[in-house]
Amino acid sequence: MDKNPIELSVIIPFGLSAERLFIQERIIQKALAFKSCQNIEFIFVEGYSSLENDLREIIEKNGHRYLKDKNQVKYFSQGQCRNLGASFARADVLMFLDVDCYVSQASFDKIINLMEIKNIARNLNQFFVLPVIYLTKEGSDFIKHQDKQKWDILIQEDLISGQLNFIQYFSLVSSSIIINRYKFLMLGGNDDTFVGHSYEDHDFFARLLFSAVKFEKMPKNLCFDEGWWNLRTFKGFRAWFSLKGYEMSFYGIYMYHFYHESPNQNGYLSRRQENKGLFYKHLKQLQTHKISPLYTRDFGEKRILLLVSKEKTLLNVIVGVLPYLGHVICAREEEFFSSDTFEEKVFMQYLQENRIDKIFFPNPYGKPKRLEIYNFVKRQNIPFICFDRGALPDSWFFDENGFNWDSITYHEKNWNQPLGDKEIAECKEYIDSILNGEVFLEEQGKRNLTALKEQFTISGKTIVFVPLQVVSDSVVQYFTYEPFSYEGFLDILDNLAEKLKETHLFLLKKHPLTKHLEYQFKNLTLVREDTNIIDLLTISDVVVTLNSGVGVYAMMMRKPCICCANAFYHFCGINYQAKSAEDLLHLLRSDLRVDYDKVILFIHFLRNRFYSYGKSSYKKTYKRGRFYNKVYAIEYYKIRIGLKSYLDLASIDKVEYSLKAMLYKPYIHEIKGGFLVWLFALVMPSYLQAKISHTRLYKLFKKLAYNPRDFFKDSKFFQRWFPKITARI
Repeated sequence: MDKNPIELSVIIPFGLSAERLFIQERIIQKALAFKSCQNIEFIFVEGYSSLENDLREIIEKNGHRYLKDKNQVKYFSQGQCRNLGASFARADVLMFLDVDCYVSQASFDKIINLMEIKNIARNLNQFFVLPVIYLTKEGSDFIKHQDKQKWDILIQEDLISGQLNFIQYFSLVSSSIIINRYKFLMLGGNDDTFVGHSYEDHDFFARLLFSAVKFEKMPKNLCFDEGWWNLRTFKGFRAWFSLKGYEMSFYGIYMYHFYHESPNQNGYLSRRQENKGLFYKHLKQLQTHKISPLYTRDFGEKRILLLVSKEKTLLNVIVGVLPYLGHVICAREEEFFSSDTFEEKVFMQYLQENRIDKIFFPNPYGKPKRLEIYNFVKRQNIPFICFDRGALPDSWFFDENGFNWDSITYHEKNWNQPLGDKEIAECKEYIDSILNGEVFLEEQGKRNLTALKEQFTISGKTIVFVPLQVVSDSVVQYFTYEPFSYEGFLDILDNLAEKLKETHLFLLKKHPLTKHLEYQFKNLTLVREDTNIIDLLTISDVVVTLNSGVGVYAMMMRKPCICCANAFYHFCGINYQAKSAEDLLHLLRSDLRVDYDKVILFIHFLRNRFYSYGKSSYKKTYKRGRFYNKVYAIEYYKIRIGLKSYLDLASIDKVEYSLKAMLYKPYIHEIKGGFLVWLFALVMPSYLQAKISHTRLYKLFKKLAYNPRDFFKDSKFFQRWFPKITARI
């Protein structure tokens, strides 16, 4: 993915009213003070305003972007303004800044540096939240007359010293979050069921923390509310939120909120109690409470028709791609059929009425009715996307040109292009990682190459490896030809094995999702079903398949592969194709070669230009005589649609904080306190501690009280006499 020149999009929501004229003044101040430049853009998003204004002209004249949320017709919603700004943002990192708040240039510089260190643009779950200092009216007036270079230190001195001459109160978290844009879109942004002001930011922050961060110790009873940020105990959602707030405090990054009156403009404050109740409801349902992702507006608003039988299942699988698809409308294939007749006019009318731009097909060959719609869509040149699993570990494809073998995406002109030395080296390294790794398309047994060699290679015969497929697979049903139907393929192999029994040994491996192999054969050797395919490919001299994905592994291992059906990976120089039994016999007797340079080009194309990647979760089921590996969730870390890259993450892992992290410091004694700490204080009062604090005995007692785990783990006595217990600590 090309590097985005804009590193940060700062989103500023606002709405105007006669009751709050100061908002207009502050927008103008920000428009004049901020400078949108090569790496930072400022997006001003206007929600509902009851006051006519010319702010758009002022904002755009000063080089910033202006958006208007036309859906806000009665109430102003900061949350919805934030969502709209995020949908149009150009940077991979977002920052939200309310109009009443100020961030100094020094803090902005720290934020940019911290963004780069944490690599928020490519680390899905890295984010930070700014603490906010609310200034009094007197403090706001005073600070405006001071040198801006000294604002930070003046206000922080007032806060840290506890004098509070300028400060109304201090909040450890605010709505100003610096976050990966894709993460914000995936979480659905601010929930639009919150109307007006308050708690929409708390609701989002709770969902963000739950999905992105793993704390070694969590506060008790998240629904408890201390009511303020001067927290006394490690308890409730504020203590949970405060951990990330303390993190930024330690970095010395604060935001300031200038004083203003708070009239209930346009009913802005009317729903506070309802919002509060909704927040607590969602807080109790963190495990299950989710809202639909937002989608990008980079290229305008797109409307996608998703043809699906089980809507919820498929949406869970592609939810990570929804931000880049557009507004999705679901429909079942059966809706466009009368009995078994496809109603073309009904389908076209549906597309027109719903303003559909593109059709999304999960494996268009998966169902006869879906296939009929797919063929019609192709004939009518209606834009579409096909989705299914790719041939490499973790890979999935979103193809705008077809499905598997029928797609022009795989045409050699798209991938047979020169690569640089660095690209070639990286591709070879990637291939080595696959062949020596433990991630496969289907479940495999453990490697045991030595035993396999002893069993089959001592004969000195040419080893022919045949990876079998599931007879009902789409590519077997639709991309085979005579005489190589599934049964015909096995019959031909059995006959050829008889003819070549003096020189060739045919090894078959049942597909892991096939429960029983129904076909009988005399001359083929069926290996154990837990035999690893890498071991089989290693000992084989040639691979014969219909169009199994194992053919891709064969080319990566420089093993000649003969395809007996139409395969998307069949290319002259890389592998071979048999159209008849005679062709197959001739090829098996020939000296076959693999052009590894072309293999590198093709694998590089799949990996770096075509495939999307994600960590998938599967559930194995059994029906109609076969097993199914049904994917029910995918966490994407690379997304490509139509050979264009939309997402390229370095990490999707949760951010972890141990008790050693500084953000736990305000609570560490309470967290680590317990019976032993109480006993330590009782046995060793302060005067006694003062006398013996320099001794080893005191240090051992203190370690036992405050870190019993380390005490037993480091104890030579326990290591000697209780080694098994010590090893488990």
